[in-house]
Amino acid sequence: MVSHNFREPISVIARPTRSAHPLLLQQQQLQRQRLASAEVAMAEAATPAEAATTAGQSTAFSLDAAPFPVMLLPSLAQRHRQPEWMDQPGIDPLAHSQALQGLRRINAFSGAVGSLFAPIRSLARERGGQPLRVLDLACGGGDNTTALAERARREGLDVQIDGCDLSPQAVAIATRNAEERALGTRFFQADALNDPLPEDYDAILCSLFLHHLDQQQAVDLLQRMGRASRCLVLVNDLIRSPLGYGLAWAGCRLLSRSPIVHFDGPVSVQGAFQLQEVRALALQAGLEGASLRRSWPERYLLSWRRSLASPQLGSPQQR
Repeated sequence: MVSHNFREPISVIARPTRSAHPLLLQQQQLQRQRLASAEVAMAEAATPAEAATTAGQSTAFSLDAAPFPVMLLPSLAQRHRQPEWMDQPGIDPLAHSQALQGLRRINAFSGAVGSLFAPIRSLARERGGQPLRVLDLACGGGDNTTALAERARREGLDVQIDGCDLSPQAVAIATRNAEERALGTRFFQADALNDPLPEDYDAILCSLFLHHLDQQQAVDLLQRMGRASRCLVLVNDLIRSPLGYGLAWAGCRLLSRSPIVHFDGPVSVQGAFQLQEVRALALQAGLEGASLRRSWPERYLLSWRRSLASPQLGSPQQR
């Protein structure tokens, strides 16, 4: 259970310190600018009577002095991709580990594993007991990877679930966690965007990765996943919406003390796709017939199955 000291509440905008990360300071400045703009708009909209009533009184609201965290909703009409703290090179190992622990709790609360496991279970049962191989791209600390492997073992399914990530530190943490559970899950370092994807997996999935990419990178990744996977492609990610932003902002603070998670969670929603945008990406990638459904908490699951008549995606040169 996560307990918080309410005498020293965590605020979305804390007083800058010498150790504060530049990205966090930048986000704080943006929040202050939005708040100042809102105060000006409210003052201009006030009636003369209201202005007279409040004359001589200070109406400024300081986020630094707020006794509770404050969320200011940004515009979500368009994607706004920003550098996330977790993705920065040279991140402090202890802070990175703390952030991954927070993400572990968030992933467990989100139920993403259940959403991803349902089509894997269906494919495994269709195989009639034949071994199934699944690869989790950009797996981070391997929370979903190990949780999927545990579900498969619990249900007696012969499924080998592996994971890969660009960060050697994340791979080391994931490997250690899997070894403690004796799952037989293998983790390895790989760049999902540039390295060739293995072609000996029946299903390839990624979770909370697509929102990090620009549109062309997202299309390229989906196409490469479709080319490399023998049968199934799964993508689980955030939906860019006011509800999604509010849930990310509140959930990250309730489930983690990590400032990295507090910053990266809402920023991720700002960079996420909306459902119609995901459909367009899948079509551009050649994943015809892909299904797309909304899932808790304001996420989506994109699922594509290769049919016997499906052409191989991309040209031979691309492969």
